[in-house]
Amino acid sequence: MNKRIILLMTFVGVLFMFMAVYLSLFGVLKADELEKSVYNQRLYDRENEIERGTIYDRNGVVLAHTDLSEGSERIYPYKDLYTHIIGYNSKMYGKSKIELSFNEYLAGEGAVGTAINIASEALGEEKKGMDLTLTIDHKLQSYASDVLGNKKGCVIVMDPETGKIRAMVSKPTFNPAEPILSEEWENLTEREDSPFLARATGGLYAPGSTWKILTSVAVMRNGLEEELIKDEGKILVGGREYTNSKEKPYGEITLKEAFYNSSNVYFAKMGSVMGKEGLSDYGDFLLGREIDFDIPTATSVLSDKVSKMNEADIASTSIGQGKLQVTPLFMTMVASGVANGGKMVMPYLVEKAGRGSFVAYEAEEKSPAKPLTASEAEKLKEMMALCVSEGTGRNARVSGLDVCGKTGTAQNETEKSHDWFLGFAENKEGEKAVICVMLEYNGVGSSEAALMAGRVFSYWLG
Repeated sequence: MNKRIILLMTFVGVLFMFMAVYLSLFGVLKADELEKSVYNQRLYDRENEIERGTIYDRNGVVLAHTDLSEGSERIYPYKDLYTHIIGYNSKMYGKSKIELSFNEYLAGEGAVGTAINIASEALGEEKKGMDLTLTIDHKLQSYASDVLGNKKGCVIVMDPETGKIRAMVSKPTFNPAEPILSEEWENLTEREDSPFLARATGGLYAPGSTWKILTSVAVMRNGLEEELIKDEGKILVGGREYTNSKEKPYGEITLKEAFYNSSNVYFAKMGSVMGKEGLSDYGDFLLGREIDFDIPTATSVLSDKVSKMNEADIASTSIGQGKLQVTPLFMTMVASGVANGGKMVMPYLVEKAGRGSFVAYEAEEKSPAKPLTASEAEKLKEMMALCVSEGTGRNARVSGLDVCGKTGTAQNETEKSHDWFLGFAENKEGEKAVICVMLEYNGVGSSEAALMAGRVFSYWLG
């Protein structure tokens, strides 16, 4: 009997030991994740004691602040305009986007925030979180939203030299303010148009012909840019037919003509000629890698295993179809590589965090990759300029600006295509901007996306 009791006590003791070790490790390894969890009620209890910081645009326009007279209610003056950037701050449904990822600063937590508030309390001042200054320009954000209208999709405008996001609009959207959010939550979660999805950062789409920018790099590196391909409007590759828009034939063409006319025949054929090795150049643009962004973003991927891809799969990928899924933010980074002479920049939204003259956080400009040589970038820039001046991107032309771009019409599981325009522009003063316009299930072709891009370029750089 004593042996049984000893064995039972030993067994129970070992279980308690494993539980203690597990909880200790879980608490250490998951501490940051648990701290930011929307289910952490301490986040909201502390907000009754400390006024949450204000969020400003680059010019000092208030985008979010706290009204203490209403019981620490978070106020969003522009309603749904910044929902997919700033997010929401709800006691019932948690936090999202910048309200969550920069919560430590906004709530005055961490070693620095705590020290500042201890000093404030000693001086008889109110405890307050730190303020954030974003890279966003409110006027441009408002204009881009007006241009997008009621279309589903997104518009991103970025400084190609620094990575500063000047506008990032995703639609549909919703009002993040309480009590509206709580009243509409059930309806929002059931809506078929997915208003919680931030199309710019979380949406994954086939890039269509915008991907021909990357395939062109592979063509150059394989020494095939002057190779003539006979384009008769359609071609059979690996048992699958590929056609140009309206099956238009372009005759014998090289890379340059194929690019600005967006010939599917040419790029499907070239994909077949280069084979699996040609796909390896895509990795130079960080395809499949997580983006270190200020708010959550999906990872752009080629979900097919290259080793198992057949000739038709390779051809489909070469024209931006198949199992290729990318975010508009990723494609914006791709365009920055061309605009910068080969250097991609890391995008960011938060410029700095601080209180008064004290700065606790300041963003650093980063270049995560240099996927192009200067020569390759210059050739792509010339082809993208031709695409706008003579080819499929003519609707993006703006008088007085040098505009380069690539259109895309991406097929998907429905009959309505995703319509893209990706490009950049520069004015006579040397000011530059990269833009990505993606219209989800638009189904009218890329001309509308190009027109929207031209309007934004004209407003911002004209």
